[in-house]
Amino acid sequence: MIYRYTVGFSDIDFARVLFYGRFQYLVQQGSEHWQHQHGLFYRDLPDQDLAMPISAAFCRYLAPVRVEEVVLVRMGLKDLNARGFTFAYDMVKEEGGQRVAWGYLERRFVSSAERRPREAPEAVQAMLQAMAAESAQFVAEEWSPLLPDGRGPRVERPAG
Repeated sequence: MIYRYTVGFSDIDFARVLFYGRFQYLVQQGSEHWQHQHGLFYRDLPDQDLAMPISAAFCRYLAPVRVEEVVLVRMGLKDLNARGFTFAYDMVKEEGGQRVAWGYLERRFVSSAERRPREAPEAVQAMLQAMAAESAQFVAEEWSPLLPDGRGPRVERPAG
């Protein structure tokens, strides 16, 4: 899935580049747009006693994005299981194709009433499976090679 966004003045920080928090905002907007294309709406989840909170977020920033530049948020769904799934993404400048960021958002399935882990209903699983199938090539060929060892991003741990 590709979500196209033109960076506006309200998106930039004092350094005149895209504010770091806006990267996650764009991923959220893109993922919602993609879910809507597959008939999955957050407003309908409580009726199914389901919530999908973010349990982890990671973004590696690679290059600045300036006002009025267009970025493409390229996204895939991976690791779908009974507990949740992951949106893998990267962002590239439309002009020239420079990668400016990459990362992921992990979501978990939770009962909206009890706030405890649960499995997603079959209909929701089917929509997410369709999204995973649609994006399998992106995940395998574009996103996974960004990982240092194929398991996850390198996390620097403090010594001692």
